Amino acid sequence: MKQILIPMLAAFLAVASLTTDAAETGVNPTGTWKVTQVPKSSYEPILKLKLEGDKLTGTITRNTGSKIEVLPIEDGKLKGSEISFDIHFFSQVFKNGVLQPANTNAMSHWKFQGTIESDDIKGKVEKESSAGSRTQDWEARRAKA
Repeated sequence: MKQILIPMLAAFLAVASLTTDAAETGVNPTGTWKVTQVPKSSYEPILKLKLEGDKLTGTITRNTGSKIEVLPIEDGKLKGSEISFDIHFFSQVFKNGVLQPANTNAMSHWKFQGTIESDDIKGKVEKESSAGSRTQDWEARRAKA
């Protein structure tokens, strides 16, 4: 019995040491963050995050050209220092230099992934829309209170 129990216990401890959550790493994304995308634009979205247990919720702002929208984040996750969330919104396009009304038949889906280190997040955002898809770098810095 000891010959079976000891290897099983060792395997369990090895797997358990590989899985860390936010509480174990001390990472807490709760707060307000200023987002920049690379290449940098003149508008910096505001990301507000809240971590309750293992549930990550929040909002991010988006400049539509005529107003600032506040979008809820979806499928928010924090695993150790790795963060991910998605946003969805109606697509907008410029035609002949004029911003057109939002197309309610076309959705954009952005998937954010990144790593939190102290007061910084760095990662990639995958942007999918009817116009195609592309991946960009993104960064966020925690706003000082």
